[in-house]
Amino acid sequence: MKIKIEIDLTDTNVRYRQQCTQDVAAGSSEKIATAAQVLIAQMYSILKTNEAPAVHEGPHSVDA
Repeated sequence: MKIKIEIDLTDTNVRYRQQCTQDVAAGSSEKIATAAQVLIAQMYSILKTNEAPAVHEGPHSVDA
């Protein structure tokens, strides 16, 4: 199962899009919820610093 979170911000004619994805083993809602929380925290970090997180697979993918 893959979780994908995408944020699309528009501010004064400037558009900023950020996306994170993470693979999660299906079957455990607790694991899925934890993975979603990790992604949200990573998204916050990216938007706050305008930099990619320290741990990543690609430009916008993160590991839990």
